[in-house]
Amino acid sequence: MRLRPSHYWIAIIFLPVILAAFHPQISPAVHELGDTILKPVVSLASGLGYTAVSIRDGFSNAWRSFQGQADLEAKVAALERQIEADKEMERENVRLRKLLDFKETQTVKTIPARVIGWDISPWRKMIILDRGKNAGLKKDMPIVVAEGLVGRLFEVGPYTARGLLLIDPESRVTSLASLSRAQGVTEGDGSEMLSLEYLELGSNIELGESILTAGDTGLFTKGILIGTIQAIAKSDDGLHFSAKVKPAVSFKQLEEVLCLASSHKD
Repeated sequence: MRLRPSHYWIAIIFLPVILAAFHPQISPAVHELGDTILKPVVSLASGLGYTAVSIRDGFSNAWRSFQGQADLEAKVAALERQIEADKEMERENVRLRKLLDFKETQTVKTIPARVIGWDISPWRKMIILDRGKNAGLKKDMPIVVAEGLVGRLFEVGPYTARGLLLIDPESRVTSLASLSRAQGVTEGDGSEMLSLEYLELGSNIELGESILTAGDTGLFTKGILIGTIQAIAKSDDGLHFSAKVKPAVSFKQLEEVLCLASSHKD
């Protein structure tokens, strides 16, 4: 391959420089010329090398920072999960202590159970429990929590059971007003409220009065809280009073319950 004319000039310029680098005996003038020519080249190469090292170090530092940030975020997420698990455990402990305290006040035998599901039928209001006949549960046993009456056992299998909630349209409980002692029947209608029916017109029932189980059928123990009266009106036939009752129990938040065994009639 033939050299272009420009290549000759480059060779001529750098030839003294190369000779000066490898032959120290050459005159100082040639050395000075070589240093003058090489200095910018060496400086440029040095600068490029420093820049490359800086870029490499910067990338390495950035990568380590990225990895450190990812590790830190993972640790924070794990800590947040642990904190939430601790809070949930504390909430469960509070519920269980309240239920245990309530159990100690009962004069009848109780069987604890956990709510593990809900009946998916839109027209039914039922819960599914994790205990059944093997634990001593029987049909029609009352279901309660510390706040009050939940309902009764509707179907009982060997290892699970279904509980009919008070708000189910098929639920009926003979009831007693705590102050006026007026008696009636508390019924569910599928909504979040209950209806207290068949109250005598002469009843001195009042708003805010507590409604309790009457205990006259032998199915429910007397005195279990059902709810409080929110509204009072004459029935459609004009022969009785009826009332709207707010349940004492928050049915959507049920997790642990007690079944009253000794109140059940065999």
